Amino acid sequence: MLIFLTSVVLVASFVVIYFLKSRYEYWERRNIPYLQPRLFFGNMADVVFLRKPFYQICLEGCKKFSDFPLYGLFSFWTPTVVLQDIELIRSTLIKNFNYFEDHFLTVEHDTDPILYFNPMCLTGEAWRNARLNVTPQFTPGKLKYIIPVMQNVGKDLVKYISDKQTCLEAKNLASRYTGEIVFMAGFGLEGKSFVNDTPIPMEIGFGISANEKMMHIKHMIGTFFPSLRRLLKVSFLGNQVPPSFRDIVLNTIEYRKVNKISRPDYLNFVISLMSNKDMTEDEIVGYAYTLYLDGYETSSILLTCLLYSVAQSATVQEKCRREIRDVMKNYQGQLTHEAIVELKYVDAVIFETLRMHSPLALLLRLCTKNFQAPCIDKHHKQTDVTIDKGTILVIPTKAIHYNPTFHENPETFYPERFLNDPLLQKSYVLGFGEGPRICLGRNFAVLQLKVCMVALLSEYSLKLNEKTIVPYEKLMHNILNVPKSPILIDFVKAPLHE
Repeated sequence: MLIFLTSVVLVASFVVIYFLKSRYEYWERRNIPYLQPRLFFGNMADVVFLRKPFYQICLEGCKKFSDFPLYGLFSFWTPTVVLQDIELIRSTLIKNFNYFEDHFLTVEHDTDPILYFNPMCLTGEAWRNARLNVTPQFTPGKLKYIIPVMQNVGKDLVKYISDKQTCLEAKNLASRYTGEIVFMAGFGLEGKSFVNDTPIPMEIGFGISANEKMMHIKHMIGTFFPSLRRLLKVSFLGNQVPPSFRDIVLNTIEYRKVNKISRPDYLNFVISLMSNKDMTEDEIVGYAYTLYLDGYETSSILLTCLLYSVAQSATVQEKCRREIRDVMKNYQGQLTHEAIVELKYVDAVIFETLRMHSPLALLLRLCTKNFQAPCIDKHHKQTDVTIDKGTILVIPTKAIHYNPTFHENPETFYPERFLNDPLLQKSYVLGFGEGPRICLGRNFAVLQLKVCMVALLSEYSLKLNEKTIVPYEKLMHNILNVPKSPILIDFVKAPLHE
């Protein structure tokens, strides 16, 4: 019996090793440059042992194969292609989107009942229907309604700074601001973000940006081993969405129905969906949580980096303040939609922040059917390569954002680069994604950042506190660009009207 079991183990081991070695010849057979894999791990050993994040592996490959439009690596044993050529990237995200229409991340309803209904995680027809429903909620007409709400939150932010102290932590401040806007503009509710120490919007958001190493491992299993994820019932959010959020959404909907209340906000859109189709509670809360994910955490991270960048440069800050003063004077002190559009330099500062501090360092897609991609093989000959169905597609946004071919002196914070040819320069910034899968809340995010800049810079000048560590570093085990150490900002009273 022992001999039999030993034989089975040996045969099984041989089969597995043969399979992996054959698998690891995938890019070699195609004459495509690639990072050398290790048995079982592929190129993920440093990720597994928490030595490096996945995006760092990809960026190192970008430097090694900088002369090639694409290169290969292995996410364990799954072939993964990393694109570096901007035209090839645009082709896959826009022109040939139907070959790469799915995000690599998908979830199951039984383990992630709320995240399951987010358009980011949906595929195929379900994604198209959700996209069709949600897109109209972020049109300029809808966003105009939100401007007064954002202004009021901005005033509360300024008062909070005045009441507290001159030095405040940027991420905490940004989370209070974006959380309150989501609650007010999305659900018509006060989150009391500038009253309570741990307001409800921030309490709900804690799970999204959790930094536990176990969470990192769960995310890795969930992302790269979907079969194992289903077997072990690994959840991306699961219980991290507190019951209070579900109660808030459902109770507010019920209150509006009973009292026949209608408001031009996101929750009213959810109510209108309910009248046109049968929706489960999970689906209702999932749609509501879509706004929360798009409007709260990623926006608060971007705002944190914006405060950090503006506080670092007195010159940039003074240009912003001068533009805000002139535009507000032209509009008699009214922050209208038209006034916000005229804040060109503030807009450039936001996009330069997005370039240097994108919330996500990578975009991940899944090849849904075989695709012929033009490339240069490892012998530097022009050829085509077949990207097979099931291959992971990586777009290294950070590598593109720091590529001197697209952005001169990429290590320098220089907003003026977006003033000379804004459409061209913005096309090289992929922080919001591109094509049909572009972030739905991008205009919402930029709008709330602009309103915040007007509110703060109209009353204060910003300086980095001496305790703030420079340069900016992100937490290694968080998929988002969360700062590793506190970003402390000194707020010095300096009203524009004086």
